Formats: sequence, C-alpha cells, structure tokens
Amino acid sequence: MASAMNMIPRIIFFVSVVWLASLKSSKGEVNYLEHYCDISTTLSPTYRSNLNLLLSALSQNTTSYKGFRYETTGQVHGLYMCRGDVMSDVCQDCVSTAIKELQQRCSNDREEAVIFYDECLVRYSNRSFWGTIEISPMVLFYNGKNQSQPEDSDIDARYLVYGLMMSAPNMSLMYDMSEYSPKPNQKRYSFVQCSRDLTSDGCAQCLLQLTYNLEFCCEGRRGYRVISPSCSLRYESYLFYRKEAKLVTLPNKGKQSNGPRMIIIIPSVVVSLVAVVLSCCIYTQRRRFNKRSRNGKHACIHALHITCMNPNYYLFIYLFAYLYLFQNEKIKGTGMDENASDSYNIPTEEELGPDFPLIPLTTIQLATNKFSEECKIGEGGFGPVYKGILPDGKEVAVKRLGRNSGQGFEELKNEVIFIAKLQHKNLVRLLGSCIEKNEKLLVYEYMSNASLNLHLFDPVRRSQLDWKRRFSIVCGIAKGLLYLHEDSRLKIIHRDLKTSNILLDHEMNPKISDFGLARTFRGDQIEDNTRRIMGTYGYMAPEYAMQGLFSVKSDVFSFGVIMLEIITGKRNSGFYLSDIGQSLLVYAWRLWCNDEALQLMDSCLKKSCVTNEVLKCIHIALLCVQEDAADRPTMSNVVVMLASDTIPLPNPTKPAFSVGRMATDPTSTSSWNYSINGVTVSKLMPR
Repeated sequence: MASAMNMIPRIIFFVSVVWLASLKSSKGEVNYLEHYCDISTTLSPTYRSNLNLLLSALSQNTTSYKGFRYETTGQVHGLYMCRGDVMSDVCQDCVSTAIKELQQRCSNDREEAVIFYDECLVRYSNRSFWGTIEISPMVLFYNGKNQSQPEDSDIDARYLVYGLMMSAPNMSLMYDMSEYSPKPNQKRYSFVQCSRDLTSDGCAQCLLQLTYNLEFCCEGRRGYRVISPSCSLRYESYLFYRKEAKLVTLPNKGKQSNGPRMIIIIPSVVVSLVAVVLSCCIYTQRRRFNKRSRNGKHACIHALHITCMNPNYYLFIYLFAYLYLFQNEKIKGTGMDENASDSYNIPTEEELGPDFPLIPLTTIQLATNKFSEECKIGEGGFGPVYKGILPDGKEVAVKRLGRNSGQGFEELKNEVIFIAKLQHKNLVRLLGSCIEKNEKLLVYEYMSNASLNLHLFDPVRRSQLDWKRRFSIVCGIAKGLLYLHEDSRLKIIHRDLKTSNILLDHEMNPKISDFGLARTFRGDQIEDNTRRIMGTYGYMAPEYAMQGLFSVKSDVFSFGVIMLEIITGKRNSGFYLSDIGQSLLVYAWRLWCNDEALQLMDSCLKKSCVTNEVLKCIHIALLCVQEDAADRPTMSNVVVMLASDTIPLPNPTKPAFSVGRMATDPTSTSSWNYSINGVTVSKLMPR
C-alpha cells in the first residue's frame, strides 16, 4: 500500500510534464509571411550602432509591454506588435525570431525595414512614424478557390469584418475578433487589429483603407488576410485565433451556460484531489515512522519534514499550482458565448432555406448605435425602423421586430426568402437579416425620402409632388408589381400593398417593400384561399376581405386604391364624408359617372397637371377596383395602358364596396367590428 502511494506523485508528475509539453508543442513555430527592405544606402556608424541598440532593446522581455512596444534610439525609431490573441511566450519567440531574420534579410545598411509574421511584426525607420497611418507596404494573402456563389461570400465576409472594424478602434488593445454562422452548419471567423500608436479615428481609417483592396482580389474567396504596418484584417472559414483572448463582460442576469462553471469546477476538483493524495502520503509516512519511534508527535513531525523535503513533492505541488493558475487565466478570458440565448431557438437550415443571408448582430448594433432613439426613423406593423451607417459610409435601414408586433419569425423568414430572390429597380433591396439573441432584424438599403405616405398625406410635402413626379411614381409601382406577377422566377402576390410600403429613393423613384405577407403561385395556379386574413383596411380587395381569396387581381385592387390616393392626395381609409358616408372609391365613381372626374384631383396639381394623363389614371384606377376580380386588368395591361395614349380603355363598373373605417354616429351603440390583422379594426360597407 505504501509503495503504491509513493508512486502516485511520480505518475501525476509524469502526466503533468507530458501535458505541459503538449501545450508547448501545440503552439507550433512562428510563421514567417513577408518582409520589406528599403533601398540600400551608406549609413553612418552612429546610425548602425543606434539600430543595433534599438533591435537589442526590442528583442528583450516582451511580457511587461503586452505585445506592443515603440522605442527610439538616436535617430532610429522602431516597434514590434504581436497579434492580440497570442500568448506572451509566443510573442517573445516571434519578436526574437523576427529581429534575427530582419537583420539577415535587410542587414544594417537599410534606413527602413519591416517584417511580417503570422504572430507579430517588427519595423524600424530613420523617421518617426508614431501615430501615422501607414498601409504601405501591404501584404495580401488569399486562398486560390472562389466560392460557387461569390455574392453569398461577399455578404458573409463584408459584414463580419465591418462589425469588427467599428469595434476594434474602441478596444483598449486595438484588436477584436468574432465569429458567426451564415448558415446553421457553417462558421466564419474574423480578426482585425491596429497599431496601438494610432488614435481610434486613425485605426478606423486605416482598416477602411485596407477594405478598398478587397473588392478586386478577395470577395468570393474562402479566406484572406491583408496586413500593413499600421493595421491588419483577416477572414477565414476556420478558427485561427485564440478565442479565450477576447475578454467578455458577463451580464449579471439570465441563465448562464455551464461552460465557465465547469472550467471553474474542474481545476477545483483537481486541486482537491491533489490535497487528498498529499494527505494520504503524509499519513503513510507518519505511520511508518510511528512504528519506529515511541513519541508519535515527533514521528509525525519527522515524517512531515521528510515528505516536504522531497524535491519530487515540491515539483508535484508546483505543477498543479501552475495548472490551477493556468485554468484561472482561461476563466478570466472566457465569457459566455455572445450568440447564446436561453429563450430563442436558432432555426434549422431547412427552416431558413438556402437563400437566407445573415448579418452578425454586433455589426447592426454598431451601425445603429445600439438602436438608439437618435437613429430611429419610423415605426410600422413590423416594429421600429432605424437608420444605420456601415464603416464604408453605406447607409442602411434596419427593421426590428418588436416584442408586441403582430408579425413573427414566419413573416420575417417569408420576407427574406422572397426578397433575396428578387432583383428589380422598383423593389427595395434587402442587404441581409439577423436572428440572434432574441432579435429579429431586416437590413435594407436606405431610402433617403422614406415612404410615399409621408409625402402624399402631409400638407407641406404634398405640394412638392407635382403631377410629373406623381405619374412617374405610379408607373414605377406598376412596373414593380408586373415583375412580381409575371417576370420574376416565382409568381408573387404581395397582399399588403399600400402607400406606407412604397419607399422613395433620393431621386423619388418608388420601390415596393415589406414582403412579410407575400405568397407564391406555381404553375397554372391563379388563386388561393386562406383563413388567416391579414392586411390593411382600405387596400384589401373585397373577395380577400370576405372570403380569404387572393390572386394577382388582389394586388391590382390595392394598386387602384393607391392610384386614387396619389391623384387626390387623400387617404382612402379616412375619406368618409360625414354627410353621405362615401368612400374614396365610391366618390371617384360618382364623379366619373357625372363627367366631373377632374374634381377628384388634388388642388395643388392644377398648375402642373396634364389633363389627359390625369383622366387616364382615374380611368385605370377605376378599372383596377372593380367588384369582380375577373374584370380587373392584369398588371401587364396596366403598364401598357399607362404608357399609351391611343389604346382604347374599357368602361369600368361600380366598385363593390370599400374595406375601411366608417364614420359612425356618435350616439350609436353599435359595435360590429371585424379584426382583420389584429392591429387595425375594419368594417365592411355594402354598396
């Protein structure tokens, strides 16, 4: 028993040595990348001497400098910078190796030189470069294979790198790293770093200059890196950095994962086990010497003395103390996974589909200043909308699903899948989406003129929309709908077409948005039925509101309502006249039948209108809102009618009814309201 107990420390010592050796060997050798030497020149002996002194100083202990050191000796300026995630001993090895290699490759007759390693860089110059942004010489590496769909990779890399470009300048050590999943079974990793002599603005500018080169060389690649004297960035499909080097502040709320807890428990158990083993060894020695001595107390002291004087035991204690401290260092650098969520299940790849572009949440948070009120530009049924600015200056609009929103994951997924497959100048462009940490976000190109309703129904802005502009908007909406119904890969029914879902770019060109309720038809299918009637009062076709039937003609009806609103500058939903209770559609029909259709026109259009075009648009709008869906024209017919002044137009029939809000008698106790989408309250009005 005693001999067995004596073997335990030696066994654990042997295992510990092997374990520590494996740690050392796993670090691997430092990896040389590239170097640059200035033109050879005749240097003074003083300069050479100062250069040698500088390089000697830089090659000494790097631990106290935390991976970055800038020194000046005489007229020679130099620095080293290690990659932020590497261990201090790796940094020391890299700097020492780099300086030796630099002296061999560039000798001492160069006024300026820089050498790049995977783990560090070393540079010197005869001029001061403290705080100066220098991206030359630049070293660029990329793998040789393009992805099958470069545009997908473009989204993956660009937004992951952009998020780090915005966060790294604000980090104390000027570096940051991150990962995310463009698809559930994929991972992407990125790392950016700046020289610590730069300001935050200088760091951001340096990284931005590096990205200018990516468009020509690297977009679509599976991995690349760009390195310069002042900053660097890297993007890979595999983990290449030490994740525990990123310090994460743990929030004091919510349910934490078991990872950090287990890291704490394991070394604690090991240390406890060591204590037990040592106690057993001491107890064994005590019994052995107790048999040889009459005084048990002295025997115990003697046994303890022999045990503690044994160098194996000292080494044994030292190794496990190192193990415990090493694990604690890992605990300090290990936080909860930023992507962890205890109340949201990440959907599977089958649920998302192959055309589901994802953007990291950190990128969107930084672009919108963490969804600050100053960045908020509107609010709709989906939730609030924020303006964001990416590091390259590109403006975006971010729709954030509100917790109380009537729309959920299905609507978000629906919109992403549809709009990712659609490309047309009159459809808003989706840049990406995000489903992370209970957030559901859609990122669009930013429309500087917001939505059509904000211009059309505002007394001041409406006067700035002359007839030429309004007619152009009508034609643009028509072309966008035609693309959805007939020219896209899928026949798509929008189902929620309204003025607030028509966005205007900087040139006031219309773009259809919000495809959360859209549906597709395949083959010869012409209509479908649903029990879940969702939409907005005033724009829904009667067959959809009453029976749940929808088709391309449902969108045509909505388009006709929008046309009348553009012509009149008034909302259909708020048009009811208190004396006769007419809707905009019925009012337009009566004026048309009495040859007084021009009275329908917005009064601020009198000077700019083209009479024939106004009358033609009223005619087409009435054709679009007819009771029988079969009588309504298709969008291809509408586009032709809008473009031609010679094609004869058929006579419209009466609109069946309006789906909208009714002006009720204040004394009435009637309350027969119908909930259409859980957000707005609607009522059906008979003819």
